[in-house]
Amino acid sequence: IDWNTQTIRALDMAIGLDGNIILVGDNTSSPGRVSKIDASSGATIWTTDLPTSNALAVVLGLDGNPIVTGRGQGYHTFKLDYSNGNPIWDYGSGIEENGRITTLNQNGNPVLLAENNSY
Repeated sequence: IDWNTQTIRALDMAIGLDGNIILVGDNTSSPGRVSKIDASSGATIWTTDLPTSNALAVVLGLDGNPIVTGRGQGYHTFKLDYSNGNPIWDYGSGIEENGRITTLNQNGNPVLLAENNSY
């Protein structure tokens, strides 16, 4: 994947029901990045930059939309539209932690785990 030839770390991925890949990552010079990759061709379908310094984890909701969490000025969690990458909602904690999604609960809500590096 070409993310403008920047140094990017891919940190997590999820595979949609159609086989396409949701890839999340980070770099040192721009926001966290989420891309949907065509599994057949490897072509980028869409890329969304998040207003966090890192996109650390992704899980697909029961509706198939990716839920992404990361860190910046506190952790942020975003639900994106699977078809185009547009944000559906976002939640920010305001607490300086690294947000990580672990799973969905029985109602389809994300269960988040956050780590605080100051302890």
